[in-house]
Formats: sequence, structure tokens, C-alpha cells
Amino acid sequence: MQGNFPRTRKIILTGHASLESAIKALNFGADAYLVKPVSPEDLQKTITEQLEKQSQEIAMVQKKVMMLVERTLMGRLKKLEDEKYI
Repeated sequence: MQGNFPRTRKIILTGHASLESAIKALNFGADAYLVKPVSPEDLQKTITEQLEKQSQEIAMVQKKVMMLVERTLMGRLKKLEDEKYI
């Protein structure tokens, strides 16, 4: 289920609920599991929760990337400064 978009949240909506299908869905990477009939409110709540989690994950990845960029730049600046004084 990851495919080309590994950060995309996956919501399974099924009319054939069972413990086995829930376990399979989770093992295949489902982030949420809903059973029909589902109320529009519950569906909206689940979608909102998953979008918030996705946003948090993206923000964390962006923060890590920025830290790596800063660390790399600081290392290169230090190296240039060291070479300047040699």
C-alpha cells in the first residue's frame, strides 16, 4: 500500500469487518480502519485526524532536513575558516 507516496495516510473503509481483516489492513500499512456504515461525522473526524498526523510527520521530516543542512553548512564554514588561517 505504500507505493509512490509513502507519507500518504491510508484509511480502510470496509463493509466486511472482522478481526482478521483489521489485522491484515494494519499489516499492509493502514493508518485507520472504519466499518460501514460509518457516520459522516466519524468519517470526517478520521480524515481530519489522519491529515493532522500526516502534517506532523512532514513537519518533523522538514525539521530534520533543515538540521542536516545547517550542520553541513556549519561544517563547511568551519573548514573554510580553518583553511583560511593555515
